[in-house]
Amino acid sequence: MQEIDKILLTSGTTILGGFLTFVIGQIVVRFIIDPVVSFKETLGEISYLFLSYQDKITNSHATKETIQEIKKCSGKLLSKKHAIPFYFVTRGLFGLPNEKEIFGACACLNIISYKADPILNDTDASEVNIQIKKASNLLKIPLSYRNIS
Repeated sequence: MQEIDKILLTSGTTILGGFLTFVIGQIVVRFIIDPVVSFKETLGEISYLFLSYQDKITNSHATKETIQEIKKCSGKLLSKKHAIPFYFVTRGLFGLPNEKEIFGACACLNIISYKADPILNDTDASEVNIQIKKASNLLKIPLSYRNIS
């Protein structure tokens, strides 16, 4: 093998290695990192919603818009979870709640959306607060200023 052949082979191998590294990196970012970031953004949106409208939600006097937003957040959380490939492995790497916790929290959000409606339900606000605390613990995010420490 001549010297020029060695140079071309080394250059080609280096370029191919760099290209493969870039492609694999983009696959990991697009199919694992981006969905996890999107999921965490949804958790942030849920926290923001509950902290912003805490007085209305906890006193069972939420507006129709707030109630609809809670319902949307519940569905969005599930859809974002399903977008993460190999969730059972990925959740451990990124500290995400397990599937049972997510489903439980979504159930809590749906109960809250019903119980916080002053028109549909004349309920004791303590039930709403119990569900908020439960969802907060399941998702490991603050949903009430009482839970922030």
